Amino acid sequence: MSQKTIYVRDEYMKIFEEAEELSKKEEFEEHSLSSIIAASLQMYIHQKEAETKGFELINLAIGIHTECLNYENHIEFLGKEIARHSEKDSTKIKNYTLYQTYKGRLLLHIEDKNLLERSDKSWHKVYDNIVDIEAPALLFQKAQEDLAEPHTFYIDV
Repeated sequence: MSQKTIYVRDEYMKIFEEAEELSKKEEFEEHSLSSIIAASLQMYIHQKEAETKGFELINLAIGIHTECLNYENHIEFLGKEIARHSEKDSTKIKNYTLYQTYKGRLLLHIEDKNLLERSDKSWHKVYDNIVDIEAPALLFQKAQEDLAEPHTFYIDV
């Protein structure tokens, strides 16, 4: 096993000490501090490689908001926006945003706003193939230019 000396700034020592304590707990038995650092560095490298290819870390709100209920989660992924389309009438607005993920899948984010009930819902669905996506044809027309270009997809197999 090779060794690497890491010099840690004083202001970061608390983070290292906390990670080391967590790694010693029974449920984290198989994780040493070095494996935690290596996993963090691997995530950092993965994100920076994705950024060089035009992808970014995207954070989307998923949930429901009404006068009585306010429930929201967030999802994060490496991706890039391909197309956006809105459908509006006097009572509703529905926003569709299509993303390409770094792993080559497609993520559709939908926001559904009801102006009469003053409520909104948002959700997402991940697809392997564009033909499986259920969305307005105009969204696909807007995405056509980007999707027509050849891409190299990262696959995690």
